[in-house]
Amino acid sequence: MKKKTKSRKADASRTHATKHKGETNLPPASSSPQVSSSWPVTEIVFLAAVLIVISIVAVIFKISVLTNHQSLSDSFEETNGINKQKLQNRISRKSKREKREAFLNWLQRNGGVFHPIDFESPSKNFKNSSENGDSNIDGSSTDTEDNDGRDSSLSTSRVTLEEFPSFGGWGLALFVPRNFISIDNSQNQNQSNQNECRNSVDKDFQCINEPSGDTSPSILQPASSSTSNEKNPIIHHLDPLFTIPTSMILSVQSVLDTYVDSTSPFRVPNFEIRVHRILTNSFPSGPGLDPRRIMGLVEQDIVLGMYLMVEECQHHLYEKHVGSGGKDSYWGPYLDVLPQYLIPRLDTFSDEEYAVLGDTMLEAEGRRSKRLLEILYLGTKSGSDGDENTLQSIVREMIQTKLGSSIRPSDIPSSCFSFETFHRFVAIISSRAMVLKGVKHLTPLAEMINYKSKETYLHEMDPKNDDERCDTKAKWIPTPFDLYHTLSDDNSITVRSDRDVFADVSSIDHFKADGNAVIHLYEDYGPVDSSLFLQAHGFVPDENPHHCAIVPKSLLLPNEKSGDSSHQKNARHLFQALKTLKLVYPGAEVFDGIEDVCVKQNLEITEDGSTVGRKRASDSIAIATLLLDDNAVALETEGDSFPSWSVLKQYCINAINSGDVERIEIRCARYPGSDKLVRRVLRKAARALIREDDSGIEMVIDSGNDSKMDQLRSQLLEAREHGKEQLAIALQFRIEERKILVSVANSREIPHDDNRLDQSMMHLRSNETELDESILEFKAFVETFGLPVNKIEPKVVGNGIRIGAFATEFLNVGDAYISLPPTAVIGVDTALAHASKTSPDLEFLLRQYSKQQRDGFNVLLLFLLHERFVLGKKSVWWPYLNLLPKVSDLRDFHPLFFSEQEIDKYLAGSDVRKYIYRYQQGASERHKAIASDIFAAQVLGGDVLLDKNKFYWACAILDGRSIWWEGERHIVPLLDLVNADGNGKVHETYLEALDSDPSQKVAVTRASRAVNPGEQVFENYAQPNYVLFTHHGFILEDNPDDCALLEGLFVHRNDPGAADVHRLRSLLRSTTPTFCIRAEESVLQLGHFLRAKYALPTNGMDGEVRQHMSNVLTERIARLTETLDIIASDDSTMARHQFMRRIVQRDLMHFQYALHHFVKDLKTIQQKDNICGPIETLSDWITTPIIFATLTVWLNID
Repeated sequence: MKKKTKSRKADASRTHATKHKGETNLPPASSSPQVSSSWPVTEIVFLAAVLIVISIVAVIFKISVLTNHQSLSDSFEETNGINKQKLQNRISRKSKREKREAFLNWLQRNGGVFHPIDFESPSKNFKNSSENGDSNIDGSSTDTEDNDGRDSSLSTSRVTLEEFPSFGGWGLALFVPRNFISIDNSQNQNQSNQNECRNSVDKDFQCINEPSGDTSPSILQPASSSTSNEKNPIIHHLDPLFTIPTSMILSVQSVLDTYVDSTSPFRVPNFEIRVHRILTNSFPSGPGLDPRRIMGLVEQDIVLGMYLMVEECQHHLYEKHVGSGGKDSYWGPYLDVLPQYLIPRLDTFSDEEYAVLGDTMLEAEGRRSKRLLEILYLGTKSGSDGDENTLQSIVREMIQTKLGSSIRPSDIPSSCFSFETFHRFVAIISSRAMVLKGVKHLTPLAEMINYKSKETYLHEMDPKNDDERCDTKAKWIPTPFDLYHTLSDDNSITVRSDRDVFADVSSIDHFKADGNAVIHLYEDYGPVDSSLFLQAHGFVPDENPHHCAIVPKSLLLPNEKSGDSSHQKNARHLFQALKTLKLVYPGAEVFDGIEDVCVKQNLEITEDGSTVGRKRASDSIAIATLLLDDNAVALETEGDSFPSWSVLKQYCINAINSGDVERIEIRCARYPGSDKLVRRVLRKAARALIREDDSGIEMVIDSGNDSKMDQLRSQLLEAREHGKEQLAIALQFRIEERKILVSVANSREIPHDDNRLDQSMMHLRSNETELDESILEFKAFVETFGLPVNKIEPKVVGNGIRIGAFATEFLNVGDAYISLPPTAVIGVDTALAHASKTSPDLEFLLRQYSKQQRDGFNVLLLFLLHERFVLGKKSVWWPYLNLLPKVSDLRDFHPLFFSEQEIDKYLAGSDVRKYIYRYQQGASERHKAIASDIFAAQVLGGDVLLDKNKFYWACAILDGRSIWWEGERHIVPLLDLVNADGNGKVHETYLEALDSDPSQKVAVTRASRAVNPGEQVFENYAQPNYVLFTHHGFILEDNPDDCALLEGLFVHRNDPGAADVHRLRSLLRSTTPTFCIRAEESVLQLGHFLRAKYALPTNGMDGEVRQHMSNVLTERIARLTETLDIIASDDSTMARHQFMRRIVQRDLMHFQYALHHFVKDLKTIQQKDNICGPIETLSDWITTPIIFATLTVWLNID
C-alpha cells in the first residue's frame, strides 16, 4: 500500500509542475500581444549574454567531470559510506515481494521444478496428485471456476516463499484458497481471527481481519460432518515438494570447477595447493583439499564461504554500476534473499552474552571457532593483510579474476574481502548447507525450510488401526535426513515433506489480503541437541525433544571421604571395573572420574547411545554409586524386592576380583534396580544444578513456581524488543536447559505392575467370545481355498495359549492332516501375485527386495505390514490377520519387546541375555535400513513403516510362525496354529504331487503321533528353550532338545593358538564359536576349541584342557548361582519372568552336569561328595541327594 501511495504522489507532483509551467508561459489568448518581426538591440545583447553564460557553465562541468574521473580511486574510500547507503537505497527499492519473485523465477528459469499440489475442498476427500499443473509464481492457487470445464472443487498450489518474522526471515509456505480450509464447527470462530495477521509484515500482501462472527461460505467453508480422524492431508508424508538441479547446488566441487579446472576462464594459479596448505595447517588430521578424501564440515564451510564472497562482490558491484561492461553474478537473485546480517551463532557472542549463556564448554568452543576463522583468513597476525598464505589474499585474487581487468583492484570496496564478510558467509554455509553422504550441498530454497520437531507431530498422528495403539505414544524411530532430501543420479536434489500437512485452521499461520491462507511448512533437522543449533544455525528451538542438559561428573560421584581406607579401596575397585568394561581407557593409570553426561527431559542419557545392551554412561554411574555411595537408601524402598545394598556391593566386588568381564557387567552395572538408581542420581544432580542457579530449589520442586524461569523469560522479551539477537539466543538456551533440569528434578518413578500380564490374560479370557467370532470368520476363509486335505480346525485353548489346532477326525502316525496349494500360503511368489492385483507400487517394491534376500524375510515383512496396517479389513487375508496376536499381545510375551532392565534382571549370567540383545539389535538395524527406503515409506506410509511397534510385530510374526520347505520361508494360515511340544518326530512339511493331478504340488504335513478326534494336534519344533523363548515367546518344560547356550569365547591374538594361523584355521570353523551344552558331544566340541585356542594336543582330554574347560564352566555356574540367589525373593507371577527364571535354572543344571560328568574325575568327585553310584544321565544327576538339595530352592521341587 505504501508503494501505491508514493506512486500517486509522484504523478500528482508531475501534473502540478506541468500545470505551473503552462500558466507561466501561456498567458490568456485575449491579452496576447502581437509578435514583431524585427529584433530590438536590447534583446540581441540579452541573448548573447545568455549564450556566454551557458558556454562557461559547460566548460566548468567538463572540467569537473574530468577531475572526478581522475580522482575516482582516491575519493572512492572517502565516499564508501555514501556508496553503501546508495546501495542500500537501491536494494531497498526492491520490495520483498519483488525479491521473492525474482528468486523463484530464477529457480524455474534454471531448471528448478516445483511439484504441483492438487487438493479438493473440505466437502470432498483431499487428494494429492503428481500430475503436472499450473500455479502462480508466488505459489497461490489457480482459478478453480468451472468455465474451462474443470471441477470447481479442485485447486492446485505449490510451495513458495513467505516471510515469517518470528523465524527471522523467509520460510517455506503453501498458499491455500480460503474456501478450501476445513473448519470444525465445534471450534470457536475467534480462533480464525486470532490466526490472522499473526506473522505477515509484507505490505504488498496485507492480511485482513474478518468481522467477528462472519462465517460466510465465501470466506470460511464449513467442514462436512466428518470427524478430525477422517481428515486427509493436503500434503502427504514423503510427497515431493521441489527439485533443484545440480547446476544450482553449491559444493566444494563447484569451487574447484571454477577456480582450479584448467579449462575454466577464472582459474586462479595454485589455488588448490595454497588452500590445501592453509587448511592442513589448522586441521592437521584433515584432508585439506585432497580429492581422494571427504573434507571436514568446517573446512567445507570455509571454501564455500570464499566462493559466495566473490559472487556477492560481483553482484553488488553490478548493482552499483561500478565500471563498464560489468556482468551480474549468476547467483544474484539467490544472494538477495540470503541474510544480509551476521547469523547470530555461538562464535559471534560477546563477553556479556557468554556470561549470560553460563556454559564454559560452549563458550570455549565459540571463542575457539572465531579465533580459528581469524587465523585462517587473516593469518596469525591481524596485520598480515596481503600475505599470500592467508585465505584473504586468495579471495582477493578470486575476486579480481572473476571481475576481470575492467575493474581495478582499487575500485573494489574493502567490504568484499573483509573478515566480517567472510565470517557472515561461513555462518550462512554452516547453518544452511545440507550434508548428504558427507558432502555439504548449499541448495537454494531447500535451506529456507524452518525447523519444527516432527516427534510431537508423529505422536499425535491418528493411527489407521486404533486397536494396534498399544501405548499412549507410538514408538517412532528417527528417520535419516536423506530420506527427505534425495540425491539423484544426476546430482539433483529432491526435497520431500517429512510430515503430513492438513488444510485446517490449526495449520494456518495467517491469511493474505487476497484471501489465501498461508500454511507454514516445516522440517525436522534430525535428532540433535540444541547446542548444535546454537553453534551452527544461530537459533535455539523452544521445542526440541532431543535437547539435553549437561550434568558435570562432579555431581555423578558420591563425595569422597578423605582418609577413609574403605572408600579408597572401593575407588580402586571402581577404577578396575571401569577399565575392564572399557568404560574408561583400559591403559589409564590414574582415575580421573567418569565423564559428564547430557540428560534429556525423559531422563535418557545421550551418551548411552542406541546400541541394545550397551549403556556406557548409565553403567558408569551405576558402578560408581554402588561402590562409593554408602549412604544410599536400600533399593527395597523403591518398590521391588532386592537384596540389601551391602549384598549387592559384595557381589560386585567378588565379580571384580574374579576378572570375569560378563560377571562384572551384570553384578556391578546391571544389578537389579540399577536403572532406578541412575535416575535417582540424575534427579539429585539436577536439583544441585538448580540450587546453584537459584536458591529457591525447594519452591521449584515442591510447588512448581519458578521465579528464576520467570526472570529469564522477562529478560528474553526485553532482549528481543531491543534487537539483541545473541543475548536473546543465550537466554533462550538457558531457559531450555532449565526446563530440562526442572523436569528431571520433578520426575517420579512409575511403579511396575508385575501382574499386568496376568491382567492381560484375564482380559484375553474375558474376550474369548470375540475370539470365537474371529475363528468362525477364519474357518469360512479357509474353506474358500478348497484344501485337498484338511483334518484340523482352530479352537480357543485357554490358559493364556490363545488358539490351537484340533483334529476333526482320528489321525494315525504318518497321516496327512493338511495339504495346501500355493494360493493358500503367503510366500514370496504369493505375495508378488497378490500385490500385482492390488498395488503395482507394492509389487515393484517387493520385487526389489526379492532380489536381495534368499529367504524372502523382507518381502514377507513388507507384505504383512501392507496387508495388516495399510489395507486392513480390505485385505483378502484379513480373516487370518485378524486372528493373529495383536501388537499389545506380543508386547506381553515376545522378547523382541522386552526392556533391557528385565532381561538383565532375570537372565543375568545366562548367555541367552546377549543372544536376545543381538536379536533386538538386528531387528532395530533392519528397521532403520528399510525405513530409509523412500519408496517403501511411500507405499506403506510413515505411520506404518516408522512405527517401531508395528515393524517389530511383523518381525515377531515371521520369526515365530514361518514354516519352511524347499529352502523358502512361508506363512501358512491354519498350519501355523499347531502348537509345539517335545514329543514325536521333528516337524516337516514337504511338497507332494496331488493324486488327482500329478502336475500340481501341494505342501503336505503328516501327523507325528496318533491323535483322537477333538484332541489338540502338536508338532515337535526340535529347538532348545532359548530359541523357542527368543523367537516364539515360550519354553517347554519337558524339552529333549534343550541345552545351555555358551557364547563369548574367542581366540585372542595373545593366545598361544593364535601364533600358528594355518593350524588354527585347519582346526576351527570359527574363532568365535557358539556351543549348546547338553550331552557329551557338545562338551567334546568345547574341549576341541580350547585345545586349538591354547595350542594343546589335538586329541585326548588331558589334564590341561580339562582345567580350561573347568574354568569356563565354573565361571558360568558362579554367574547363574548368584542370579538365582538374587531373584529368589522375587515374587513376580508374570509368565515371561517365570520363563526367564526357568532358563537360568536349566542352564545351571546343564553346566553343572557337564562339569561333573565329563570334565572332572568322577571317582574323585564321588569320594569327595559321597555320591552313591555313577551318574549316567541328566535326570539321574538331578535326582542325586546332594544336587537335589542344592536345586530345591531354585526349582521349587515338592
